[in-house]
Amino acid sequence: MSPTYFDVMDTARASGRLTAARRHYPSQDHTDLEQDLATARILNYARKVLGDGPGLSEGHVAILTTALRGEVLR
Repeated sequence: MSPTYFDVMDTARASGRLTAARRHYPSQDHTDLEQDLATARILNYARKVLGDGPGLSEGHVAILTTALRGEVLR
């Protein structure tokens, strides 16, 4: 399986790209870069938390998937 963009992207790189785009192209839409930064932050946090604790069951993964999709948890 080949690495995806987010497997190699770090928060500093995503933040730098967004900062540079805002500086050089202030009138353009930077939503995609803001989403990249948010994804990098979430991914880095998830990796840290998952590395500190036991593995997750399929049920726990399903709960997190639902939350990330923005669906209501009940």
